[in-house]
Amino acid sequence: MKRLCAALALLGVTVLAGCGNGPNQEIARTMLAQARLSVGKSPQAPAPLAGLTRAQVDALGVPLLRVTAIKLKTQALVGVYGTNGPVTTWSTTDKTSIALNGGIVVATRGLPGDLMSAAVPSLAEIAAGAGVLARTHYYLGRNDQTEPVVFRCTLADAGAEQITVVGLAYRTRHVTETCVSGSQSFTNDYWIDARGTLRRSVQWISPQTGALEIENLVN
Repeated sequence: MKRLCAALALLGVTVLAGCGNGPNQEIARTMLAQARLSVGKSPQAPAPLAGLTRAQVDALGVPLLRVTAIKLKTQALVGVYGTNGPVTTWSTTDKTSIALNGGIVVATRGLPGDLMSAAVPSLAEIAAGAGVLARTHYYLGRNDQTEPVVFRCTLADAGAEQITVVGLAYRTRHVTETCVSGSQSFTNDYWIDARGTLRRSVQWISPQTGALEIENLVN
């Protein structure tokens, strides 16, 4: 536990109270440091998370994602909060969270215009890189009732790309998903490695939040 807290301190981010002795220790192991920082000129690399090293990630010793809300100009490290079947929920220390099914966002909490739930294509369907699929997003509407927005989405294979995620290079295939519903439209991007792991993605959440860039830091 001391090793985890020391590593968090090296990153220059907020450390949980659970880094001392007490009942929050287990939470501290997974609900990792929040780091909401100004993006500045580069929305892909706000400091200090832009300077995150593989050694620091390995020192933390737990699964991590680095999430950048491009429109909101914030960034955070998130750790596993819990699992429910195929869905894993990842959270910051202030309980801002995203739920992923195979790396595909199916819900958020704590963001503007939260995605309350979603029926989305599977990663296997997206990895096919071709075809027309449907996705349904549910948002809070009048009287706090969820309302569906149905999108028609077209997949395209953008070809092979080598990407680097915190010091490790991956050969990936870049797949795009362009979705339309009435006047709303967005394009999601997915970089999938040879093992079928989603290494990086840019996934649209809502008009208020915009898209999240999600980087999988698990080697």
